Amino acid sequence: LGDPKRKSSHIPYRDSKITRILKDSLGGNSKTLMIACISPSSSDFDESLNTLNYAMRARNIQNRATVNSKREPDRVEGLEQQIKALRRALENRQRSETRIIAHADPNRRPRLGEGEISRLYAQSAHYRTCTDTAYRLLRELQSE
Repeated sequence: LGDPKRKSSHIPYRDSKITRILKDSLGGNSKTLMIACISPSSSDFDESLNTLNYAMRARNIQNRATVNSKREPDRVEGLEQQIKALRRALENRQRSETRIIAHADPNRRPRLGEGEISRLYAQSAHYRTCTDTAYRLLRELQSE
């Protein structure tokens, strides 16, 4: 395209791959802008006429663009219930742990091994991750 020797040669846009790929892009669920580029030269009259005819046909295409989102009220409601249940379970667990720790005799407290402590930390992190994920999903669904 930038070669000055080929300045007068015709570029076959109608035979290009991009033209073939985009030929079905007009219409459907989108807003489309058509720009017709024509030449004032009489030697390009046929090409300009074809371009104008195509632009007129494209102008008559009417679209109804809509947002491609599906509301899933049942799923949203289910996720909300799941979040509430997880929060209640977490609160109950925290309350019971607080009572146990508050009423426990320091001398009679069971000694937890390193493995048991690691397992409890992992379980706590898992519950926190589940709650955060459910909350994030709920927010995403509510924003749609």
